[in-house]
Amino acid sequence: MKILFIVFTILVVVATVVVSSKVCHQDSDCGDAPYALCQSRINILKGLAYDYDRNLLIFAGHIDRTLNLVVASVSVDGSKDKGSTSPLSLKVEYPITTDIPIGSEFSTTIGLQGYSNSLKLAYIINSQRLSSAVGPYFPNNNSVNFIWYPRGYKLATYFDDQQQQSVSEHTLYSCTFGIWRTDFIPTQSFEENDSNHVRLLRLDPDNQYNPKCEFITRANENLYIVQYDFGESGNDFQSVVSVIDRKCVDCPPDSLHEIGRFPFEITGIVVYNNHIYLGAKAEFPTNSNHSGVFEISKTIDGKSKVLQLTQVNVIGLTLGSKGNLYYSTTNSFIYNIDLNSKDKKESIIYSPEKSGGSCSCANYFTGSDCKKCDNGVVQWTKGIPECIKLLPNGRPSKCNENSQCGLEPFALCMDSKCFCREGFSGNKCEICSGTITWDELQFPTCNH
Repeated sequence: MKILFIVFTILVVVATVVVSSKVCHQDSDCGDAPYALCQSRINILKGLAYDYDRNLLIFAGHIDRTLNLVVASVSVDGSKDKGSTSPLSLKVEYPITTDIPIGSEFSTTIGLQGYSNSLKLAYIINSQRLSSAVGPYFPNNNSVNFIWYPRGYKLATYFDDQQQQSVSEHTLYSCTFGIWRTDFIPTQSFEENDSNHVRLLRLDPDNQYNPKCEFITRANENLYIVQYDFGESGNDFQSVVSVIDRKCVDCPPDSLHEIGRFPFEITGIVVYNNHIYLGAKAEFPTNSNHSGVFEISKTIDGKSKVLQLTQVNVIGLTLGSKGNLYYSTTNSFIYNIDLNSKDKKESIIYSPEKSGGSCSCANYFTGSDCKKCDNGVVQWTKGIPECIKLLPNGRPSKCNENSQCGLEPFALCMDSKCFCREGFSGNKCEICSGTITWDELQFPTCNH
């Protein structure tokens, strides 16, 4: 079976123009607001990764106010003075410009699937009409290659190309209805029977619980996976953590050994120093004992010991260098726990309320004062200006209302694009080479 992909490319200039390298905390720090804005507040989407070479936390999200979708980072390489309690500053790495927000072909980014350290590529998750879509985003040409379309199953991935690890090969471990090892980091479609794509384990489709994978990670010679068990009634939810030898090849389902079951939604898993760390998110605020970061260890009698370290709703979890555990939350904070410390207390790495950022021009504006809109027209949305590029016919490339597209009521804005109503033509939809009739809603049609 061939794993399909689609390439989306958008031919526009980069939406975010940084106008100052100074740290800002609010728009007024940037001068000509609202044409120049402070990119310090971000609504973080699910998923969190660590760049081992640059010591960066990588994530996706929407910049507050403009709602621009970006891949962003926070540096954890000496940026925080020893003993300082101030959160770190946000940096926008690059915008994601391939989303199609409305229409039958909509495709919207909902999270970060993973991150390749060797390729420096973020793999994004998009919501589409028939399924989700997952693939790498290429900032050099603003395109995305969707490789996986998980429909009827879940996709879990672990990018094993961290150069600090003892294993130097570039390997992708993935889990669908089976656990797979791919001996390269894919950036486009590949054949499922590729000799470098090996099935390690076939998950049992007749198992008593849903065999779909949610998360997968590696520690030494073992792979750890997370599955969700909804019970026979569908109301008895548990997260199941299991382990398998990563050298397994086409092993039977019973090669997967269950470690434990937990009555909360696991949202991430890492392993460090023979301890398993789970991120969790509670469905209801009252279930605070079902949210946060949990430490799982083995007692002398072989039973699992569970220790709750925090009580926040976790949507991203990753392990950094030197035993630092990082996690993002539903309210867009990022925290750190030093797993080598005795108390394992959390500290804030990024705060949407207190962290700084950088000044940039509002969408597609340029110039030192961010007021230059070349070959475009200015549109305002919720008090924020946007420079909308004009098409060769003089219409804006994006619209919010009919009047922006030409002569009303002959011009029409639909799915953020300009059209002429049936039979009309011209740059402003002002031409009708026939007779005009009006329907009961007073919408015109040009009859030739």
